[in-house]
Order: sequence, then structure tokens, then C-alpha cells
Amino acid sequence: MPRYGCGGAGVPAVVVGRGSDVCRVDGIVTRELTKHALSHASFVITVSDEIRRRTIQMGARPSHTKTVRNGCDLSVFYPMPTEGPRAGFGIPKDSELILFVGRLVALKGVRSFWRRSKYWRRSANACSWS
Repeated sequence: MPRYGCGGAGVPAVVVGRGSDVCRVDGIVTRELTKHALSHASFVITVSDEIRRRTIQMGARPSHTKTVRNGCDLSVFYPMPTEGPRAGFGIPKDSELILFVGRLVALKGVRSFWRRSKYWRRSANACSWS
């Protein structure tokens, strides 16, 4: 039997779990509303297997969940020469660059990564941080 959202109006509801909406649910009311949405969704899509596992723990039906990883259009995003952009930011041409894109939260392990990076920062070819 299919499940429907929108208060029983007969409209299928697809829920997408992207990260903090499932991993960091603050407060009992928000948690219960999230569980309700997941358990009553027609289908749940997540961006990682870990988030899928969490949605199932919160009530999503395993047979109605799927992981669809984020991606990009390689005709738009592709490697380009780095000399110009590096020079614009004052980054030496021969240095290694580590770039983090995302929300700086403990869950992503950035603090642990930063502590271990002291070994790289001491190397002859020191890293630049952005």
C-alpha cells in the first residue's frame, strides 16, 4: 500500500536527507516530526549510505530508501591550469593545497584532521590551507 504525505491528501511525498537535517536533529519536537516525516514518506533519498542508515533508524522503510550521491557535470567542472588562481591568492606554484568545503562541525572530523596536519605542515613542501 503506498504512503502519502500532505496530510492524507493523496499526494506522494519524497523526503531527501542531506546531512544535518538527519544527523543533527535538535530537540524532542523536531526529532519526532523528522521521524514522522521519514516513516510516512512515499520514498526517502539520501546523499550517503551513512545518512540512509540513520533515516532507517529513525523510521524510514529500508525498501523505500535509496542513496543518490552528490555529483557534478564534468563538462562544466574540469581541471584547469592552476598558476593564475594560485598567484591571485598568493599561493606558491609548487606548494600543495588542501581545501575544505563544507560546514565546520565536529561530525565531519575537521578538528581531528587539523591536529594531524602538523606533520604535513612541517614537511619541506609545506601545505597551504584554504
